[in-house]
Amino acid sequence: MGWKTFQERFEVEHTVHIAISQGSEDLRVLCIGSSYVSQLVEISLETGAILERNSSIGGAKFVRETYPKLFAATKQDVLDALNEDDSFSRSIPVYYFDRKLGECVELMTEEYGYPNVTHDGTLQYSNIHYQTEKEAEEREIDSLTSAIDVMSETIDRKESELEDLNARFERSTELLYKLNQKYDR
Repeated sequence: MGWKTFQERFEVEHTVHIAISQGSEDLRVLCIGSSYVSQLVEISLETGAILERNSSIGGAKFVRETYPKLFAATKQDVLDALNEDDSFSRSIPVYYFDRKLGECVELMTEEYGYPNVTHDGTLQYSNIHYQTEKEAEEREIDSLTSAIDVMSETIDRKESELEDLNARFERSTELLYKLNQKYDR
């Protein structure tokens, strides 16, 4: 993946990373972003086209005004950069816990922390990416413990609400039956 080659070739000073598109959960895109908006610009990894997701603050208008070299490039120029192999000054491990896999995953990066990007294009966040596998797993334990506490409280509240609703339903059914009996319905 040539996200770094892309950044260097088109002289992009903003953060460049790979993410899921804001417009489609199935589409991975190259993003140009800032510390306030991580996906100011989305570029299709398949076509090299700028996708108009944030056209009011980003998109093609942003690229035209901020990165004329990129704006002048063809889609093929973009794809050529993205398809080149990146080279990195160093490779140090960074870890995150992947809940879909149910395990800790090791990636490589040049520098730790936000807004640095891993070699595969993942934007690092200080509450997700850690320097050791142990720290990633310990933070995940804390996160899961908190999530379970919140879910448990929510379940208790919903069960209480359901009991109340069932009682009101039963009372309403009794009253309806009684009234129907009175008026021979």
